Amino acid sequence: MASHNETSDEIMQRAKEEAERIIREGNGSPEADACAREVLRAALERRNARLGSQDEGLRSVDAPSRSEESGRLTGGAGVNAAIEGDEASVNMQELADSEPSYPQERTTFKDFMLFVGDCIRDAATTIWPCLFSIITVVLIMATFLLEKYLEGGGAFPETNMLGSVPSDVLYVMGGFDPALFVLPDEWPRIFLPSLLHADGAHIANNLICLIPALMAVEMAYGKIGFLLVAFASMVTSTAVSLGVANVTGNVNIISVGASDLAFGMIAAGLVAIVIHPKKAQSLGYVPEAFYLAAFWTVMYFLFVGDGSLLSWIADVESNVSITAHVGGALGGAIAALMVPKRDLKTPIWLRIAAAVAWMAAIGAFFAWYMGVQPVRDEMHPPIITLFDLLVGPNVFAGA
Repeated sequence: MASHNETSDEIMQRAKEEAERIIREGNGSPEADACAREVLRAALERRNARLGSQDEGLRSVDAPSRSEESGRLTGGAGVNAAIEGDEASVNMQELADSEPSYPQERTTFKDFMLFVGDCIRDAATTIWPCLFSIITVVLIMATFLLEKYLEGGGAFPETNMLGSVPSDVLYVMGGFDPALFVLPDEWPRIFLPSLLHADGAHIANNLICLIPALMAVEMAYGKIGFLLVAFASMVTSTAVSLGVANVTGNVNIISVGASDLAFGMIAAGLVAIVIHPKKAQSLGYVPEAFYLAAFWTVMYFLFVGDGSLLSWIADVESNVSITAHVGGALGGAIAALMVPKRDLKTPIWLRIAAAVAWMAAIGAFFAWYMGVQPVRDEMHPPIITLFDLLVGPNVFAGA
């Protein structure tokens, strides 16, 4: 900090200014006090070393005057520096006490807006990696609240949040019934059932697996990949459910729930782990949550409950659409091969082949279905419109 050409007075003056700056910027905090003390102590040691190199007689004669000069240099700032032999003790408390008071800067409107902008930027930086996942979960929860509101005919406080939502509410809001599905009039029913749920336990069980899966896919495949996986999962789930229902004639009750989306996201995440192992570290903020969700989803699909593959093979009666689960998983896995993300190891030819094959199969299936689909039944209400939700006092009055 000091050059060879600096005099002892200049050393002390520079140290005094540095100490004052440290205490001023540190607002007199103990840390600033300690730091300033070290600066002055180091300067005094350098000063003593420089003085010690001079003639011993001159040093003995001038020592008292140098001590007085040191006190004069630092006294204006409130520092009492006493040099005894080779040791220096500095009273920094006096410097802090006598620090001149500076007027506190007023916070202007511009400063406030800059602060707000910084907060928004920090929040956006934190939320952006999983923004679409958050939006999806909010939509699902908001839709369930709307279900309960319509169930009570507008009397939301009287609605039992854990009770089952009536099938007419689910159907009007977009529930999927293979026996009544008509294209192109009812194409929204391909996507809306994933937002609907039959009761509180249904939505809770789906969200437990869905949340880490959504985050895993969004962080591994990006925003476009997320939308592609979601789209392919829901479309393929509908196609498989329709195909099996028409072939077997086994039509279940109205199908709702985000399980098809959850199975699709889980499948896409597992594909990322297998094909793109470097992406595994990006699977959610807590990777273990995704692995647990994937494990439970696979076990549930294979063995657990009346909606498992084992129960389906044993022909156990169930109100769980296993075909929707299979279709969702199949669509998610295929979509994971189609994602146009440059840092993935999927060869371009495989991406193109998977996309062409999927679109051809889906297009051919829906073209076939439109030739055998049921005639529009006017006894079944169409999907409710946003206008109806806003102005209808009781959508289901008299139903």
